[in-house]
Amino acid sequence: LLVDMSTISATATRDFAEKLSSKGVHMLDAPVSGGDVGAINATLTIMVGGEETQFARAKPLFEVMGSKATLLGGIGAGQVTKSCNQILVVTALVGVCEALLLAEKQGLDLEQAISALTGGAANSYQLDVLGPKIAKSDYAPGFMVDLVVKDLHIVQQVAETSGLSLEATNMVTSYFEKLQKDGSGRLGTQALGKACREAAIS
Repeated sequence: LLVDMSTISATATRDFAEKLSSKGVHMLDAPVSGGDVGAINATLTIMVGGEETQFARAKPLFEVMGSKATLLGGIGAGQVTKSCNQILVVTALVGVCEALLLAEKQGLDLEQAISALTGGAANSYQLDVLGPKIAKSDYAPGFMVDLVVKDLHIVQQVAETSGLSLEATNMVTSYFEKLQKDGSGRLGTQALGKACREAAIS
């Protein structure tokens, strides 16, 4: 049994699974969410595609690495779910960046604003964990811009094959691509705050 925990395209995953099957090897695709903190603390969310019997074989290992492992369908379903995850992450993050930019321009104390906002319906990992870093211009990487650009290109491929144009996701992708082009690819994804500032003020 081969368990691929990278984030790649569902099409490539299905191709690999077919080739492995011809050699008598089973495969699960099992990309994760939770970042470096989730990996360190073994609280990753694991999104799995493949056969139920193979998922059962791997589940004891998943339980060591993460707090939640879900079988979502046949091979490739984990990768499709990871694409959905990345859409939610980056669109939430751009909202955090723009909200903090507005708060700053209106003279609010960002620490107090974040504290207030995390107490209500606007709270998210992006606001609670990355918001304070954005406020302090702390761009040390947890998950790097280079990696999120790679993931968002996969999202675009999946969307195209589904006949969809995901406009909000495409906009955020263009911001990350600009950061990458400007040499910020190895910064954390919270560096999106820089791109939002430039777009809003220019």
